[in-house]
Amino acid sequence: MVSRTIDFEQSAARGRPTIASGIDRKLDGLKHTYDGIESLLTEVATALNQELPKWAHGRFQNCVFFPQLGFLTVVEMSGVSRTDILQNDGLQDKNWEERFRDNDRVYYKNRHMKQLDERFGDVYGMIVGMLFLPFLSGRAR
Repeated sequence: MVSRTIDFEQSAARGRPTIASGIDRKLDGLKHTYDGIESLLTEVATALNQELPKWAHGRFQNCVFFPQLGFLTVVEMSGVSRTDILQNDGLQDKNWEERFRDNDRVYYKNRHMKQLDERFGDVYGMIVGMLFLPFLSGRAR
């Protein structure tokens, strides 16, 4: 039963236990979505970069996904005043909300990131919930 449930090859590659495909359709769909987040974020970052004002070019780094925090836009703040962002100078999306800072980077929620949050939610959290909730509730298969 264990060898049919655990994908040992993927587990070794990812460094964490991975449930085999075909066990649960919903889980397979969530894993497929999660595996595609990286390329999705690349597309969103490209689109976002095209609508940023000149002062932001070279400062915009990328878009990321963090479980429980969701999708965020990363901006390098070296040489840019916090006022530039807060005043939304030249931004089409006027609602950039700072979430946290890490060294010289600031992580923001903006319209694009909120749309991704609404569309996908916390995919990783849903996957983990599907895997561990049955065990926590005493209803393991």
